[in-house]
Amino acid sequence: DLAAGALADLKSHPALSTVAASIAREPGAQAIAAAAEAIGGAQILVNNAGIFPTSPFEDMSFEQWKAVIDVNLHGTFLVTKALFPQMKAAGWGRIINIGSSSFLTGAPNATHYIASKGGVLGFARGLAGEIGKYGITVNTVTPGLTTTGTALAQTPPEVLEAKRRGRAVPRDQAPGDIVGAVLFL
Repeated sequence: DLAAGALADLKSHPALSTVAASIAREPGAQAIAAAAEAIGGAQILVNNAGIFPTSPFEDMSFEQWKAVIDVNLHGTFLVTKALFPQMKAAGWGRIINIGSSSFLTGAPNATHYIASKGGVLGFARGLAGEIGKYGITVNTVTPGLTTTGTALAQTPPEVLEAKRRGRAVPRDQAPGDIVGAVLFL
């Protein structure tokens, strides 16, 4: 598997530092920035953390709404904000956000998720024009429903089949399909 191979390569890298932290809270983002600084600073950030619980809007509580916004949108802001000074000091950086095509198409029972991913896209558009002068680019990749373990566990088979039928190449989208775009950016 592509991800397992990449993880094995990373684990053997002498400059690997891992941090267990919540990106939805400022101390977690600061811990990530400190770990990056300890190994020479960050120049590439992929904001890929996210949660995708489902709930009909009429049953959705504010706590459910806030949990999704906190991780998907606030977490993107907090980690980017924490690592930005390192990129600015280096005079170079790449920020790649993982959005969602659901922002463009909509999806039932995912209002909080779609709003958070729309926010990520807006954040990237605003930030790109502001920090490009420091040699830092900001982009967002917006994949569709991707067959991760979590997505497979939460998505009814008929929804997966409908997604397959709606694609130019009628098959599931796998995590490996997104890697090329991220590496290019």
